[in-house]
Amino acid sequence: MLLNEVYQNTVETIDESYEGLYKNVWVGTPYETYYKLSSKTKGTFGERQMKKIFLAFGHLVEKPTNVEHDMLVDGKKVEIKFSLAPAPTDKTLGAKMIEVNGFIFNHIGLKKDWEKLFLCGVNPSWPNPFINLRKKTAPRQWEECNIYVINKADLVDFMEKNPNNPIFKKQQGGKSGGNDDYMVSGRSKFNQLVKLPFVRKYTGPESL
Repeated sequence: MLLNEVYQNTVETIDESYEGLYKNVWVGTPYETYYKLSSKTKGTFGERQMKKIFLAFGHLVEKPTNVEHDMLVDGKKVEIKFSLAPAPTDKTLGAKMIEVNGFIFNHIGLKKDWEKLFLCGVNPSWPNPFINLRKKTAPRQWEECNIYVINKADLVDFMEKNPNNPIFKKQQGGKSGGNDDYMVSGRSKFNQLVKLPFVRKYTGPESL
């Protein structure tokens, strides 16, 4: 029997039996179809969201001068990192549940040409049936939109003085792989990050 014949006789149909294997935990929110976007498109989405916020606050937003930052904001080279609260599978429940403040910020490149790093993390609003409150460390109150800003000089100084810090993890081989990209992943790391003295909450032009 030929492979093509076997395939034609066994081809799997994607039907209702697959419901539950993937659960859209953001259904009914503005991010209902976010999961369908590619990684690159998700980045573009985050940049557009932040651009709208900057413009609403009265900032001057201009195109970047090169590909190593996302935009100019009041003349400053700004890099944007955007994350929805992730939804890992809760082993006890056997279902995907949203981890509030468990943001993942990828590819923070220290050698790239930017001056200000903006981290935007979005949680679901309350109530939401997919929020995981089972863990003792899970917050009972949270903000839906969380934006923090970091000056590059402060971050570089911190990394040089604390190369083995537990917050920033080397990504895709790190320096040994020819790049200097880092990531912040998960609620514990995010909570530690925002307590650093040089990481400030964005509240408008005065915090740029």
